[in-house]
Amino acid sequence: MLVDGPTFAAPSTRKFLSSLKLLASTTDKAEGAKKALSSVLRRVEGALEAVGGKSAMLTTLGGHPLTHPLSDTFFSQTPFRFGAFVAKFSLAPSSTNLTQLSGAKFTLAGRPDALRE
Repeated sequence: MLVDGPTFAAPSTRKFLSSLKLLASTTDKAEGAKKALSSVLRRVEGALEAVGGKSAMLTTLGGHPLTHPLSDTFFSQTPFRFGAFVAKFSLAPSSTNLTQLSGAKFTLAGRPDALRE
């Protein structure tokens, strides 16, 4: 499985379990509030990035910009062993068509199948 962050978001198994429990307890609850919070967090993260900053916490909590999935780079986050070698993987767009999508606005509003489209 590949994800869009180069490192694991939780610094320890205890923190990971804590965030997983929180996620499980809020799944399918207060969807409208979560969408509103995510929208606010994306704006705050965008403003922070505009002045040269970046917040992993804001991004993880829902502030990740809505980008085209084919324009993103994905990472394995965990190392894999190949004999005497250990490596992490990443997949990045390289064709002109895909790199042009980088940073492009991606609208999900009113489009339940937007990612599939």
